[in-house]
Amino acid sequence: MLLVTIDIGTYSIKILESRVDKKKLRHIRKEQKVIPLSMELPPPPSNEEKIKSEEVEKSRITDEQFKMLETYFNQLPESAKIIFQVPNEICSTRFIHVPVKNRKKAEQMIPFQLEEDIPYTLGQVHLSHALKKTTNGFYSVSSFVPFSEFQAFYNRLDNQNCLPMVVTTEVSNWAQYVSETQGFKEQNFCILDIGHNTTNAYFFANKKLVAYNIGYVAGRSIDEMIKENYKVSLEQAIEFKHENSFLLISEQYDEVDDKQREFAVKMDETFQQLIKDFKRWDLSYRVNHNKILDKIYVTGGTAKTKNIENYLARNLEKPVDFITDIDHRFQSVSLKDNEILSYSTSNALSTFYINRQGANNFLTGDFATLKSEELPIYSIGYVGWRMALITAIFFMFLSIEGYFLQKRESQVDRDMLGILSNDALDISQTERRTVRKRPEIVESKISKKLKSLKDEIHQINNMNETNGLMGLFEISKKVRTNCQLLKYEDSPSGHIEASFGECDDEDIQSLNNILKNSYFSDAEINTNSAGDQVLLKFKL
Repeated sequence: MLLVTIDIGTYSIKILESRVDKKKLRHIRKEQKVIPLSMELPPPPSNEEKIKSEEVEKSRITDEQFKMLETYFNQLPESAKIIFQVPNEICSTRFIHVPVKNRKKAEQMIPFQLEEDIPYTLGQVHLSHALKKTTNGFYSVSSFVPFSEFQAFYNRLDNQNCLPMVVTTEVSNWAQYVSETQGFKEQNFCILDIGHNTTNAYFFANKKLVAYNIGYVAGRSIDEMIKENYKVSLEQAIEFKHENSFLLISEQYDEVDDKQREFAVKMDETFQQLIKDFKRWDLSYRVNHNKILDKIYVTGGTAKTKNIENYLARNLEKPVDFITDIDHRFQSVSLKDNEILSYSTSNALSTFYINRQGANNFLTGDFATLKSEELPIYSIGYVGWRMALITAIFFMFLSIEGYFLQKRESQVDRDMLGILSNDALDISQTERRTVRKRPEIVESKISKKLKSLKDEIHQINNMNETNGLMGLFEISKKVRTNCQLLKYEDSPSGHIEASFGECDDEDIQSLNNILKNSYFSDAEINTNSAGDQVLLKFKL
């Protein structure tokens, strides 16, 4: 999927085309479309003169610029995901700490906290906020635009077929960019974005964006200085600025000729207002946040002015460095010296592709579009590779499970054949061989045997518990003799057999007489051939 980030500047439109691989952004193409002079925006109003109206909003992005965007959009595939920022002139941002740990409750509280600090009611603005969890609640970068002005801006996007997936803010994306990358070693620093019309200063404390300021000394100020002092056309002034402009520190003035010294003095005069503004911003930062800046990072097209880092370091009394490709996103793109400074804002905006909750998106609510659907944060190849790995692991566990199940099944088969080999079951060899394919045959045979055994058990259980001894009790009650009881047998039907012996002939004769006179039911009394035993049979 193609990801496109567009920085709509006042001098040019910067475009980055990117891919996401393993949650890491990689730029594959860059393009800078310079706005013709006839299309350039007029200088922005000062803070005192700034008027929030549809006419001012329209002056920020011209119809010609929208046509440039429309032409580019028509070249993109329909699946491309596009992001660009809302104009700074119609947007304001506040930094809010919400002391609750529930995200939903924090989102509900933000509008009411914001209402206390803005000159509008909630119904008059369109809000967007990004939440970041902290140890004792949530930190929010909350941006708002007057509803009528954003409605006009949205309608122009729609009419020009330029609706992107996301309309975000530079402020929230710089905040997210710094929190996502590990390239900034300092905890307290400032990113100074020196553009064409304005200079934006983003102040960070413990790598958290806590303040931002806008100044109006920038590239256009240099163009006007060159044009007025050297009586050249605006085109020539811009060309000279890009190729030859420079700044000097005090000890370098003796190393250049008079013309160069004169130009350096005028450049210094041009930048003095920015120096004063920055010192005022820095003082506010130190007072409000009790922090001292460790470094200033400069970026933006005008930051390519020669020796600007030394000039700012001397005048601001802070270490100054350029923003570089600290997260290695431009490795697939060929960049000239310091060219990355022109694309740093686009690069920061593209961080939205990595963490959708970390930056603002105004295309929500009434302004949500089908293009605002969620972005996949992984490439198709990466997702496919992970799915293949998960599938392989799944099949590995299935194979292991199948192995143990088969082993268990073999053990069950052996146990079952051992049981079926029991002679008491009377299962033939043929029946044993067919038990896996036709178990119902053996099952039926075993069921019949089981039923027969249950019937016998039931019959025994129903017998009187004393029946087995009643015959013996009967004999002991009626027979008094010196002969020994040699044998005793009974049956469930009540037939009793008993034999007596091991006594004298007189005792045998006496026993015969006793048995005959004892009145046993159906009695049979016999003497064996030797005459030394008497056999008694009767029925209870």
